[in-house]
Amino acid sequence: MATFVLSALLQSNYQAPVYLFVPPETLTGVAAVVASSIPRIHGQGLTIVMRDADVLRSDARITGFWSDSYGADLPDACYESPNAGYHSVFSRKSDHVQTLPYAEFAVAQLAEGRSLASFLKLCEQCRVKSAEELQDLFALELAPARLEFDRLLRLIDNPATLPRLRQSPAARQRCVDWVRSDLAKFAAELGGVLDRAGRVGLEKGELLSALDRLLEALRRH
Repeated sequence: MATFVLSALLQSNYQAPVYLFVPPETLTGVAAVVASSIPRIHGQGLTIVMRDADVLRSDARITGFWSDSYGADLPDACYESPNAGYHSVFSRKSDHVQTLPYAEFAVAQLAEGRSLASFLKLCEQCRVKSAEELQDLFALELAPARLEFDRLLRLIDNPATLPRLRQSPAARQRCVDWVRSDLAKFAAELGGVLDRAGRVGLEKGELLSALDRLLEALRRH
């Protein structure tokens, strides 16, 4: 359940209300896991309450509800986007919440009695401002296989993370893979352009002048 809650919060950049059908002691445990998994500044607005009724009227980010009545459940709206709902007895949960790698990692680490303090300190040093940036930094530092190209672009464009990317052999290799992939696409597109230009009957001189500009751009970089 803690993995679900943390995933729901990260997926929505801490904005989605999360509703849990859980006893109070379970809610306390989930709250502790969440607080130990995210930077302190990210947790400042995460209010957590236990309610006896009218859970949808709660202003808290995480709301717990519990009943001993047979078949008791959260309102259907709790499970619908943008909300996120989880029933600890029936295992009913919102389908739109994806299990995120960092959430799995953080919950597993804490379950084994390990601290996330060093990673969270790094988040502060790199001035991580959003859930997306937290997951980017996690991929860079602890899960380089998850460095998709869009993550690489964000890490490159972020002055706080670029030095760490340069120091990571795995991340640098992912950059090489990315450049090769893009150049292969460019070469294929260029081949198509030249083929169409030939069919139109453009002179070689006209094409070479355009290629010269391309080569000059490559030399500058």
